[in-house]
Amino acid sequence: MNEINNISIKAVEQKGITILKILIRHPMETGQRKDEDGKLIPINFINKITITTKNITIFTANLGPSIAKDPNLFIKTKALKKGDVFNIVWQTSSGGEKKQQGLVE
Repeated sequence: MNEINNISIKAVEQKGITILKILIRHPMETGQRKDEDGKLIPINFINKITITTKNITIFTANLGPSIAKDPNLFIKTKALKKGDVFNIVWQTSSGGEKKQQGLVE
């Protein structure tokens, strides 16, 4: 199973405020569910998300196993302007990490 799959990002600036819409496709397993054979599915959830731009952290979230599958974030910020590039890094409880860049439209 691919523990970290895909991310969709939309970032639009209007009137000095940038709205980030982020959808991370991830199973967010709690370690309490069983597969079809009755075996526990190992715990595997996104436990940290960080957004940076120009070497400055503008957003950090520590998540837990109670967050639903495919987390969807909606963030408003004045730290990003049209044309800015930002980086999203998320880490999982099983040690996985993924990075992706976004561009403010």
